[in-house]
Amino acid sequence: MKTKQHISENFIQFFNAIALFQQNKPGIKHVKKLLESVSNIFMLLPKIEYAAIYSLKTKSFLLERYFTEPISNKIKNDFDNLTSKGHISKVLQTEEILTTFSDDEKNENIIIVPMLTYDGIIGLLLLSTKINYSVYDSRLIDLINLFTSYFSSAISELIVLEREAKLNSLFDQMLASRTLKIQHKQTILGNKLNLMTSNLLMALPHEIRTPINQILGISNFLKNYFSEDVVKNADTLDMLSDISVATSRLRRLLENYLFYANLVILANDINELTIKQGKTMETCEPFIYETVFNFAHVNERQDDIQLDLVDAHICIDEMYFIKIIEELMDNAIKFSHKGDKIIVNSFTIRDKYYIMIKDYGIGIDDNQIEYIGPYVQFERNLNEQQGSGFGLSIVAKILDIFHGDFKITGKKDEYAEVIIGINIFKEAQF
Repeated sequence: MKTKQHISENFIQFFNAIALFQQNKPGIKHVKKLLESVSNIFMLLPKIEYAAIYSLKTKSFLLERYFTEPISNKIKNDFDNLTSKGHISKVLQTEEILTTFSDDEKNENIIIVPMLTYDGIIGLLLLSTKINYSVYDSRLIDLINLFTSYFSSAISELIVLEREAKLNSLFDQMLASRTLKIQHKQTILGNKLNLMTSNLLMALPHEIRTPINQILGISNFLKNYFSEDVVKNADTLDMLSDISVATSRLRRLLENYLFYANLVILANDINELTIKQGKTMETCEPFIYETVFNFAHVNERQDDIQLDLVDAHICIDEMYFIKIIEELMDNAIKFSHKGDKIIVNSFTIRDKYYIMIKDYGIGIDDNQIEYIGPYVQFERNLNEQQGSGFGLSIVAKILDIFHGDFKITGKKDEYAEVIIGINIFKEAQF
């Protein structure tokens, strides 16, 4: 009882420290200073031995210790122990917080918290403590998880600001060069300015990402908090659910906007385009199968799926291929109802690998097909569908980049059928 009361007191102290951090954060301009402030807050928790922050290297996927408060010789041994037991990989895969023992005999707990941002995991937070918080007060664990996501977004924000500062510096240098050699460098300078503009436009949506993540995190935290008395807080829970759903839709819109913008930039970058077009997939059937049934499972439509697939070695980058299947399945499920059949077939004809996705939902007619493009969505008022209509435009743009085929047919109130064709890798035919 005393331990529970002690943790509740620290919950208030920890919450107040977070509120103060939010007020002071705009004045923190460097990652190291931010991490010092964050570690001081975590050290307010009861019986904390150390707080260690590991960054995830995007190229090597290795974890590197970035900051520790206070410095302790135990940290490396604890980390190696957690790694050998599979706890580290479990958190990286599930993106969920984990409480475990670092030393069963001494009853030492380690809380492993994923550092999540819009782009995924950027690192891990390790907290060593003599108390198992989850046994006494789950709110504290929820708040630790929420705060970790908040300061992770702050770290990501500082990194973007640093990149923008470098871009601004490059911009100044280019202007100086333009003044000195305006006639000789006019064409080169124009190309570089266009590239810089594209980069700045891609950095801008980050200003939207951070509040979206915060809204989602806070609404989910409050739902867990108020769910202790569902009857009393029913209206509040409904409002929080609406906030969460609406924010998720906004996040998907932002994701597709960024993806489409990247495709436009890629199509005009000859060097990067050549690299992407040179990539192939030795096998594609498993990716189709997994993506289709992931969407079906989430929407409880497993019984509606009919699959008939063949495999092939195709000329497309894996990431873009999966995106195609995701968007086509999203449309098929969105514009049909539970119980309506969705057929997914693949076949080869000469040097092309074809995928056909057909749903028997609200259908589509020739006039609607003619106006497919970004921001266009058919029959929105009648069917109350949510989205921006980016999906098919993204599919068409990807196939244009990889010299593929794209055809839509259908009949209103009966069916819609999309067929895509991707080049087969020639050496794979022998």
